[in-house]
Amino acid sequence: MLREIYAIDYFHQTYKAEQSSFENKNICIHTIIMDELNFTIFDDNTESYSIGHLLNMPTFFANWNRTPHNSTYHYDLYKQAADAYPDNILGIYDSFRTDPDEPLPNVKKIKLSVDTYIENNAANEIFNNILLSCEDDKTLYVHLRSGNKGVVEDQYINTIVGLASQYEKVVILCGVHKITNNILDKLPNITQAIHNTKISLNKLYSKINNIRIDLNEPDVHLSIMRKCKNLLIHKGGYSMIGGLLFNGNNLYITSLVKQFNCGDIDEYLSYIPRYNGPNGYVGPPVVVAPTSEPVPSEVVVPAEDTKE
Repeated sequence: MLREIYAIDYFHQTYKAEQSSFENKNICIHTIIMDELNFTIFDDNTESYSIGHLLNMPTFFANWNRTPHNSTYHYDLYKQAADAYPDNILGIYDSFRTDPDEPLPNVKKIKLSVDTYIENNAANEIFNNILLSCEDDKTLYVHLRSGNKGVVEDQYINTIVGLASQYEKVVILCGVHKITNNILDKLPNITQAIHNTKISLNKLYSKINNIRIDLNEPDVHLSIMRKCKNLLIHKGGYSMIGGLLFNGNNLYITSLVKQFNCGDIDEYLSYIPRYNGPNGYVGPPVVVAPTSEPVPSEVVVPAEDTKE
């Protein structure tokens, strides 16, 4: 069940880079705008909803175990969170697990869980309007990792800038996690995480101005990544779920997705629908090299999903 969802006019509120009246042209009102953003902590009053780790995405990039989770400790966290969020994607996923020893993650069940969540919230007009807006093939959706790992790398900022030149609008999906004793990472406090996220957004606004911010809850973002036409993902478990869910036209993955330099992402890529591209190219989604230059305008279209 949706706890709180931003109205479409707020959800798609545009924060453009506007020049201030100061003589120094480098001083804009970006900081003032950022200070007005209200980051609601979705999981503030219950278990942490770090769904990327809870669904064991690090098995693809950090060699986590799957017996059925990385450890008994991590599996207990998963079960606690699933019980706390029975109507959310994590809880729905857990309801599909009939065997407690089934390894996590099960990619087919992740997709089914998100589709079920969308179906369960079909009566929510605002939610439907958000998903309807995802059908715009001139919009690029971007997952911007929360400030729990510091300020986003300049490489990723430049990659967004390069891709943004191909689209009329860019929607940034971002948010922050709460801090608890059961958190799966050593995270900074909420204030610092929000501050880091605002710095990252300011970096973007200093270079492009066709950006809109989406501060909705995690399950809404996963639903968007399931339905949108164009998606750029970065590193981290949440982004990796987005790649597994994607069913649109253009999926961009940065080379930074291999963040811990252990193992590889070949298995992960094998779960993503293969794509038929220009000049007879058949292969995985476009891996975008970090750059500040515009990325060549090559359109890739999805072929049949060959693996669950």
